[in-house]
Amino acid sequence: MRRKSAFFISLVLVLAIASCGRAPQELPLEVYSLALRPGQELAGLEIALLPRYQLSLVARPQERTLAGRLTVYYRNNAEGELRELYFRLYPNMPAYGGNMRVLRAAVDGREVPFVATGRGVDLKVPLPRLLPPGGAALVTLDFALGYPQLLGQYAFFGESNGVAVLPDFYPMLAALKGGEWHLDSSPGFGEAACTEASLYQVEIALPPGFQAFGLGLPIGEEKREGQEISRFVAGPARNLALVLASGYEVQARDVGGVRLFAAAPEADRSTASAALAHAEAGMAFYEELLGPFPQAQLWLVKVPLVEATVHASGALLLPQGYFTQQRGELGRAVSSLLAWQWWGNKVGTDPLRDPWLAESLGQVCAHLYRRAVEGLGPAEAQAQAWREEFERARSTGLDGPLAQRLPAYGNLLRWQALAGSKGPLFWLALGELVGEQGLRIVLREMQREFAFKIIDTQDVTMLLDQLTGPPGMAIVGKWVLGTE
Repeated sequence: MRRKSAFFISLVLVLAIASCGRAPQELPLEVYSLALRPGQELAGLEIALLPRYQLSLVARPQERTLAGRLTVYYRNNAEGELRELYFRLYPNMPAYGGNMRVLRAAVDGREVPFVATGRGVDLKVPLPRLLPPGGAALVTLDFALGYPQLLGQYAFFGESNGVAVLPDFYPMLAALKGGEWHLDSSPGFGEAACTEASLYQVEIALPPGFQAFGLGLPIGEEKREGQEISRFVAGPARNLALVLASGYEVQARDVGGVRLFAAAPEADRSTASAALAHAEAGMAFYEELLGPFPQAQLWLVKVPLVEATVHASGALLLPQGYFTQQRGELGRAVSSLLAWQWWGNKVGTDPLRDPWLAESLGQVCAHLYRRAVEGLGPAEAQAQAWREEFERARSTGLDGPLAQRLPAYGNLLRWQALAGSKGPLFWLALGELVGEQGLRIVLREMQREFAFKIIDTQDVTMLLDQLTGPPGMAIVGKWVLGTE
């Protein structure tokens, strides 16, 4: 499909328009609707109420830079008036290692001052007028990003061997829940991004020979003024991850109204095809277990990561090891990453305030998938590994409640032992009370009740109280709120 874009801006135009103060265009819903699955009913979701992002990007991979204009249509769904909006510049967190600068901010076409706080991570954009409940504002930010080389086994943001991995690469609206903006600082391990479910349009200009992956459903491409222009739509999505590469080939297949894409070098064609097959099988299982997949597309992209795991809406970023020495673990990796599309994306969590939720829910659902596909033996071996890791933590005095903020976990190893092992063991303990079928009902009801919302421990506890009563709450008190 070829379509003339109204919002493409070259790097020069970003700076030129910044000085002229022209009001941005409206962001109609029609284009965003392409990102929704045909005929899909999104329970509890009002599309018109979601934030609408429009990103126009110019990438210069040789220089490891990205320039862009972000326009966001934001409706105040809170109970009170808003005096300002907050954006998070995640690349400026030390764990990311990037350098993002906002050059200009405007609200409804009027330039406004802005303040970067929290060591450059939080961007406060004042509103020219109070935004009442139900009121809307159109915010425009011009920004520039520089990204580093990927160095170290846990690095996840940057470039290596000509491939750039850029999760959360743009200014992102902070989550607002209960009248409070979620602006917690990261301790440097675990996840960080917490955002509202949103709709996206993206257009990116690349030098000849370069490709962009992971940004949503492709809706058009063309060559213009010596650049490769690609356009995407996505949503409902909580974050996007951009992968820039050259020499990749793309395989695609349709699965139940979802378009699956696998992107990898030609030499990895067979492994990429296997990843597609694993994703197809996993999607069928999770849709039966949890409900519809939330988007119209899913990318599986080979990336030069080592130990790091990146979670992104509508994209599974597969570290290079699964294409070589760890190829035998590819299926398990795909099924584990795929579970995050339901826990973390469709049902959102704050990984800085409730880091155990998405981690434990994704792990236990991947465990149920392994039990269904590989049998009781491999599934029990996985559960036993969790028990052993948790027992080591408990025997060395590192046990603690699951319900605590990420900095309270102390370090990566303790977080992995608790959120990654004790967390799924809690759900298995609940399953012993209600049976596997009962656990499946609990998980599906959580997806139904909290679809496209952000949940916390209190939300989950209240729902479990309704579904399981005092026996279930005793297990919650022992594992989640106390020590086992």
